[in-house]
Amino acid sequence: MDEIKLRAGLKRIATDADESAFAQVLVDSARESARGLAKIWIEGAKDTGDQAFLVLTDIEEHMVVPLIERLSDLEPRDASRALDAVVEAEIRLRQRIAATLKDLTEVRTELPPEPVVGPTEVPLPRLRVCDEAYLKVRRLLHFGEDDLQYTVDRDAFLRLPMPQRDAEIEAARESEVWNRLVGDFAD
Repeated sequence: MDEIKLRAGLKRIATDADESAFAQVLVDSARESARGLAKIWIEGAKDTGDQAFLVLTDIEEHMVVPLIERLSDLEPRDASRALDAVVEAEIRLRQRIAATLKDLTEVRTELPPEPVVGPTEVPLPRLRVCDEAYLKVRRLLHFGEDDLQYTVDRDAFLRLPMPQRDAEIEAARESEVWNRLVGDFAD
C-alpha cells in the first residue's frame, strides 16, 4: 500500500474498531506474499517448491507467521525445516533489536515527562533514552518475567540516582549475556 492510500486509510479511522480493522488489512497485505510462498513450498511444486522455501528464509521475520500457520500441513521433516527457519529469523530479529537498544543506551537525552493524570503520591523520576533502552533490553533478556516483577524492577532502577543508573547500564552493556544477545549485530 503506498503512502497516499495509507494516509487515506488513517483519515477514515474514527473508532478503535476502525483502527483494528485497518491494522488487520495492513497485516494481511504484508503477509500475503509470504503466505503464497509457504503454500507453494508446502504443496511441493517440483519446479518452484525449494526456491519458495529459500525466498521465505530470505524475507526473515515476514515469514514467521505464515510458516507457523501452516506447520500442521507439513510432513515432520519439512516441519522441522520450517521451525529452524522461524527460530533463526526470530533470533536475528532479537539481535537487531538488541543492537539498536545497545546504541540507544549511550544516548543520555532526557525524555519529555509523561502527562500526569490525577494526583500522584510519588514524583515521577526523570527518564532518559538510555534508561528506556536499558529497560527494553531487560525485557528481551528476561522474557519469562511476569509484568509485576518487571514493574518492581523497573521502578527500583528508576529510583536510583543518575550515576548509579549509568553504572547499571554500563555493567549490562559489558555483560556476557548482553553481548551474546547482540551477537553478530555488535559494533
